Amino acid sequence: MNTVYSLGVDVSKRKVSYEWLDESGQCHGRGSVPTRQDGLRQLLEQLPAPAAAVWVVLEATGVLHLSWAEAFHQRGYPVLVLNPLLSKRLYATANAIRDQKTDAVDAHTLAEIGRLHKAELQRFRYQPEPARFGLQRLGSVRQQLRQSLTNLKKNYASLLDVVFPELSTLVDVQRLDVRRVLQQASSPAAIARLPWRRLQGCFRSQAETVLSAARSSLAPTALAQATQPALLAALQGLQTLEAQLAQVDAQQQALLPQVLPSTQIALARTVPGIGPKTAVAILAELPASLWQKGGRRQIAASLQALMGNDPRLRESGQYRGQTKMSKRGSPSLRTAFFQATFCATTSDAEFQRRYRTYRARGKEHKVAISHLMRILTRRLVAVLVSGRPYETL
Repeated sequence: MNTVYSLGVDVSKRKVSYEWLDESGQCHGRGSVPTRQDGLRQLLEQLPAPAAAVWVVLEATGVLHLSWAEAFHQRGYPVLVLNPLLSKRLYATANAIRDQKTDAVDAHTLAEIGRLHKAELQRFRYQPEPARFGLQRLGSVRQQLRQSLTNLKKNYASLLDVVFPELSTLVDVQRLDVRRVLQQASSPAAIARLPWRRLQGCFRSQAETVLSAARSSLAPTALAQATQPALLAALQGLQTLEAQLAQVDAQQQALLPQVLPSTQIALARTVPGIGPKTAVAILAELPASLWQKGGRRQIAASLQALMGNDPRLRESGQYRGQTKMSKRGSPSLRTAFFQATFCATTSDAEFQRRYRTYRARGKEHKVAISHLMRILTRRLVAVLVSGRPYETL
């Protein structure tokens, strides 16, 4: 009978610490290698054959672990990638009291976890999904672009309050046609000199009022002139960010068919509040192992934990802490669910009623939305598991 080994690999930016144990817990090798191709080769040369007899256990560390997980997988090694919270709960009892934290200790701990628990950790076995990974990374870039765009819009509005303070009280200054006029005429005096047809085309029924405000603006001349370069830079930045956002959206749509069946997206969009963009953001984050959790209730509970919307309670003796959202899961998934739930409160009668009820009970807006997120989670799971649109459930 071939011996089965467990190899714990702790990955950092500059080096990789490792240790491998046999089934009895005896150590057969430990050390560290550089995070390079020659470091991988040094480690592989030490490992026993066949590759299938060595179970590799890593912690999910952002993206640093991915290259090593893929390298071992390509060479035939079974690879387990664990959430750090899970691996901490499975620490060997020898380290439980002192709780030392070094790279060598982490490598030993991972090897010990693999030796003792590999049979029950099969759902964490690494399976490469490059298209899904690419879609998720595009989603994170999109989220950053959206955040930058929102912040720059606020900054642009603040600058405009110096250059032409009356304008924001008359029209929506975030409109694209208004911004285009400001790129051409970035001061009240310049706006007052624009052809009437240009003013009317942009400001429509407010054209006369805007013209009058431009002629008698309270803007301090010296400060307004000093602020104009920043205003123009903000306008140019908004244009650039919006173009980049449109490009990312197009790339997401091109990659989508490789990751998600169109039927699954269509089903998700039947749930009130989930639109085309939030459907992609949510479904791209859902691992295949989620649907192996059992019934709908278990899947919904796992999905809540995955996004960090599961309740976390702290009690000890007479102490009774507040139950709060754990926020330990995927931030991007949690954000997408929050946005979808907020949209549902404006379009779904039941959500509107429940939201008003929570608010009447003294719940803050975000707390009320977090409660409704759990209902939306159960709706989405019901739709995807049954394969039926929400309207027919």
